[in-house]
Amino acid sequence: MKTTGGTDDQKRRAAEAAVEAVEDGMVVGLGTGSTTAFAIRAIGDLVADGVDVRGVPTSFASRELARECDIPLVDLDDVDGIDVAIDGADQVAGDALVKGGGAAHAREKVVDAFADRFL
Repeated sequence: MKTTGGTDDQKRRAAEAAVEAVEDGMVVGLGTGSTTAFAIRAIGDLVADGVDVRGVPTSFASRELARECDIPLVDLDDVDGIDVAIDGADQVAGDALVKGGGAAHAREKVVDAFADRFL
């Protein structure tokens, strides 16, 4: 099993590459962690540029950062689906991504499973 770790620059680039899949009108699952924080900020930039995106946060930290970035938020119960979920991983085992056992783990898995696409 490989620990992903990565530098901030690597995390930022991975997050920004994932955000390239976000389009106008999408509902986006907002994961938790240092890599996803870069993605949330990049989505905030899209919103500032007029892109209509609604976020479903997976944790208190994700919700607070999304609010700081002026991303409109919705509850999972209030949407028919999530177009894309963006989240990081702590380890890679072959084709499997392994998340840590943090407090947001269960909600991350629910939001990721509810998404049409997971990045």
